[in-house]
Amino acid sequence: FHERYPHLKVIFEPGSAFAWQTGPLVASVVDVVEDKGKGIPEADRDLMFKFFTKVDDLSEGLGLGLPLAKRHALNLGGNLWLDDTYHEGCRFILEIPLNQNEND
Repeated sequence: FHERYPHLKVIFEPGSAFAWQTGPLVASVVDVVEDKGKGIPEADRDLMFKFFTKVDDLSEGLGLGLPLAKRHALNLGGNLWLDDTYHEGCRFILEIPLNQNEND
């Protein structure tokens, strides 16, 4: 992860319950959000970006946040994904290209 994104700046200290990293790359902006929670079971990872799907009944919401965020990222030519190499909770990476084609 850090090899691919060496220029990211940590907003909150790693090791706390929540960390946010952000920074410009040559062609894109990357935001990284991570936590130290229980993580998402591997069996549920394919479902978390589907509309109206919740991993558990303990959290609030309708199961729209991640699917909408991913849709917006894709519409902007980027992507949103779960970093499956991070095992201390969850790490989501949002990458959006800086240069959009004016004809799109």
